Amino acid sequence: MAGGKGSRMGGAEKPLLAPCGKPLLLQVLEALRPFCREILVVTSPKAPLTRSLCPSLGVECVEGSGDYVSDLNMVLTPPFPLLVLPSDLPFLEPEVLGEFLKAGEDMPYPVVNLAGPAGPSGISLFKSWGGEWGDVRLENYSLIDIDTWEEYWRAVEMCERTAGGRRRES
Repeated sequence: MAGGKGSRMGGAEKPLLAPCGKPLLLQVLEALRPFCREILVVTSPKAPLTRSLCPSLGVECVEGSGDYVSDLNMVLTPPFPLLVLPSDLPFLEPEVLGEFLKAGEDMPYPVVNLAGPAGPSGISLFKSWGGEWGDVRLENYSLIDIDTWEEYWRAVEMCERTAGGRRRES
């Protein structure tokens, strides 16, 4: 999901921000690739530069409305399972997704969400459409998202202090 308005950031295209030297969208795509046969990036009229970047990243891109629920409904079609992620997670790593998917597959819920120390991450595994939702809690990962400039600069600071948001080995 890469089509938000970025309204709390003055209309910035968040997927293109690079707090750790790499666009957020690319960080998320790199974490996804080991687990997905197909990746679809949903943009909006508010994200033209993100949409134009998709072909060079080797992903299909569709334009939604920019309304999260409408765009989610547009892409949530069988076959399942489907993994839905926001594009503003600067520290997302494949190991996080792997642990989440393993735990989520074993849960009886048709929809499973990933929650970290700060709460919901925006990452959801849809095993089918509708029904009760469950949560997988992972406490050992930095699952912050960037919704404001303050959060962006905090992520930049974390990247400067650490290796990709993780503690550097001394």
